[in-house]
Amino acid sequence: MTTERWNHIIMRHPEMDKSLEDIKEVLQNPDIIVQNSFDQTIIFYHKYYKEDKLYIVLVVEEKKGFIITGYTTPLPKRGRILWQKK
Repeated sequence: MTTERWNHIIMRHPEMDKSLEDIKEVLQNPDIIVQNSFDQTIIFYHKYYKEDKLYIVLVVEEKKGFIITGYTTPLPKRGRILWQKK
């Protein structure tokens, strides 16, 4: 992830400012991977954190391997589920 993308994430989603290590975990060990319904090159990586009762979601341009943004949400994004942890 570039410094520019990290700055984008923490400026638009300040709740993520202490989540740099979590971002690595989301990419390496996601709970759910969902394909965007409108742009199939966009993939949402989700990791659920029970203590916060929130998912961290990373929006990734898959073919370029580029993180677009990241944020927290109580529910996973809708779309085609590509993979889900059992």
